[in-house]
Amino acid sequence: MYKRVQFIDKNGQVLTDSTTSINDSLTDEGYRFPAHKAGARMFANIQFPANMSDNDIGKMTKLSKFMIGDTNALGYRSGRNIYPYSEIKICEMVGIRSVKRGRQFLQRMLEFRMMKKKILQDGCVYYVINPAYFMSSGKRLTCSLFLEFQQELEPLLPNHVLTWFLKQAKTIEF
Repeated sequence: MYKRVQFIDKNGQVLTDSTTSINDSLTDEGYRFPAHKAGARMFANIQFPANMSDNDIGKMTKLSKFMIGDTNALGYRSGRNIYPYSEIKICEMVGIRSVKRGRQFLQRMLEFRMMKKKILQDGCVYYVINPAYFMSSGKRLTCSLFLEFQQELEPLLPNHVLTWFLKQAKTIEF
């Protein structure tokens, strides 16, 4: 398939004419869904914690769709700013209406190391999902995200990757 773009002035004269090749979304193999920035990637070879219930796995899968870019933090964009979801909003998103049950769920996820609670200098509280289980948009693992979950990721990453991240961390000022 080709995409052809022409710019024509008011007199009908063609000013520019360009053609680019694009992949056909519908072929004999079927329909190719367009890639989206939202969503998460999961890794088949990394198992969820043994004591984690299917219900909690489902809730975490729901939450994984609300991660921000390459930070894996649960939040949303408004204009040019990024805001964290509150504990209450996170619980509402997974169908928990009771504040007590919601806090218990979040505490379990922290204990399972599925997520971490990050408090910034300005007092904002973010919940960051462990990239071993869900990676935002399937992007690359960043150094800051590696450092956030270093203990959890060390058994999963090759030695040369660990060495590279640790060298990068020494050059970054926090």
